[in-house]
Amino acid sequence: MCLSPTDRSYRSPHSLCVDTLWRVGRHRNDPQGLARIAIIVVAVAVVIGLIAVGGSALVRSMNSESAAPGATASPQEQPAQVLTKGESQQPYAKLEVVGQSVKVYAAEPGNSEVIWNGLFNRGDIRNISWKDLDLTISDASAVRITVKGKRFQLPAKGNISIRFVGGVPELVE
Repeated sequence: MCLSPTDRSYRSPHSLCVDTLWRVGRHRNDPQGLARIAIIVVAVAVVIGLIAVGGSALVRSMNSESAAPGATASPQEQPAQVLTKGESQQPYAKLEVVGQSVKVYAAEPGNSEVIWNGLFNRGDIRNISWKDLDLTISDASAVRITVKGKRFQLPAKGNISIRFVGGVPELVE
């Protein structure tokens, strides 16, 4: 047991002397400690920011009314006649599948609403009521297009694109 700070003759291994505390000295702070704390705070702020941006983008995409350009729907799920902007009441053209099956993609010009995107089977008929329309067909020999009762001449085979401008079809090279 330590009797006084000046008496150093006896020390117990289990006792704590005042002079022992004086010898230990003052502990220095880590000079990089504040920098490490700042890095952690910035990293946490970045993670929270990314979560907020991703969450808001997810909410906006779920609340969006228009279909994405890559969205697909089977032709059977499409309603027979749904009017959208720019569409007239009466169909002026008809797409009829006469081959086995064919992929058809139809959209308004530009990066607009996708109207059809799917695999059409033999016997499927789609009425075209949109005056301005971009139509892509995977096999020209598998379809027949009639415009105002007259058959539209298509190439013998192959992938084709047809643009309807003001109701008038033209092949796109």
